[in-house]
Amino acid sequence: MNTGDDLKRFLDGGTGWERMQTTVAGIGILRMPASGARLQRLAVEVNPVTPRGTRMKRRGLVIRTLEELEAFRSLLSSPRMEHLMADLAEVNPAPPPVLTDPGKGGPVLEI
Repeated sequence: MNTGDDLKRFLDGGTGWERMQTTVAGIGILRMPASGARLQRLAVEVNPVTPRGTRMKRRGLVIRTLEELEAFRSLLSSPRMEHLMADLAEVNPAPPPVLTDPGKGGPVLEI
């Protein structure tokens, strides 16, 4: 089996907004069901994990195409973004610790 076969099986056999873990912590596959004129599809969900292995956010950054990946990569690597985040860190209070694991077990995709 290869990655493409696993992804095709997940797209065809998955249900609803199902997630599939990968072997890279913080990167998962999100199944997006059909809705109206939009066909079902898969997307990458980027959601860093804490040292305890829990997801940092309920919903991560969803990337559907290579063009979206390049656009986000350009924005996130901007020196202005780093400067802005440093300024926000000075202004914002520290976030509360994450106490529970919102993730669920399931198949893991080797990438």
